[in-house]
Amino acid sequence: MHSWDVSLRDFFKSCIALRKAYPALRRGEFLTLFAQDQRYAYMRRLGGETLVVALNNGPRTWQMDINLGESSFSGLQSHTLLGAGQAHIKSNRITGMTLAPRSGVVLGMA
Repeated sequence: MHSWDVSLRDFFKSCIALRKAYPALRRGEFLTLFAQDQRYAYMRRLGGETLVVALNNGPRTWQMDINLGESSFSGLQSHTLLGAGQAHIKSNRITGMTLAPRSGVVLGMA
């Protein structure tokens, strides 16, 4: 008999719930923000909803410093929707968050 990996199941349930709760994750505009050395970040936007997904598939931690592109995000704050930590938006960049190896985060912008 096989036993369930409950923590993995719960993680996927959280991902599914997040995708259902935020339409931008399903059908919003897609913009790659960063792709280098097994690290990837992208933005999804739909209407007034903006989310950033950052993934660290590498063996080392990642001190995030991600350019948000040409859109202006001054005055906005990020909040962590999935993952751990708190990022800051300064000069149109996401900074102040460290991603552990083989981890990720979903940030909402408000």
